[in-house]
Amino acid sequence: MECLNINNVSAGYGGGLVIWGVTIRVEKGELVTLVGPNGAGKTTTCRVAGGILQPAKGEIIFKGDNVTKLNAEEMYDKGIVYIPQEENIFPSLTVSENLDVAFQGKENKDECRKKLFERFPVLGERSTQKAESLSGGEIQMLGVGSALVLEPDLVIADEPFSKLAPSIAEQILDVILEMKNRGISVLMVSETNPERTLKKSDRGYFMKAGEITKQGSGKELADEAAELMI
Repeated sequence: MECLNINNVSAGYGGGLVIWGVTIRVEKGELVTLVGPNGAGKTTTCRVAGGILQPAKGEIIFKGDNVTKLNAEEMYDKGIVYIPQEENIFPSLTVSENLDVAFQGKENKDECRKKLFERFPVLGERSTQKAESLSGGEIQMLGVGSALVLEPDLVIADEPFSKLAPSIAEQILDVILEMKNRGISVLMVSETNPERTLKKSDRGYFMKAGEITKQGSGKELADEAAELMI
């Protein structure tokens, strides 16, 4: 069953396009990884899919519904969680207060918080500390872990391994794979060690200069990743 269809999308900023005719499909419970060099348009594609940026052309279909005109909040209400590459926290709030915001509107907020702290004990230990004191890895734990316990239909994760130590990156990847195993669809950008993430992915897309230039199974693209990234 198709979860997400980014259909022939073109988008950009200030009247100038940076992606052209991008089409990406994500089935229910699939992990699909988008790779490509810096500046290829991967983040722009994710921003469109998450309702952060409106496309100039094309459409976004989510579970059979056209959601092209929806904003990020409306996408969230539909069951789409977008995890941006940049830090997406409230620095002056505590870890626990950040979770109150993330779980806003959920009847089982305390249960969600408990599950997250069980998955990442370090966040439980630092629950009363300001989020500005968290490391890059802990911030990703907060974002990816929140998405896991919220159990949305689709998670869009833009470069969740950026600037992370290998051991922390493996923990984050394990959580993403756990999402997939629970039937959550995941569209992920991976610029850091793309071979590793592609090998774990159902399918992959390679992007260059604003266009999809190659697609295939995760293993197929993993075997070609080094050559493609040149």
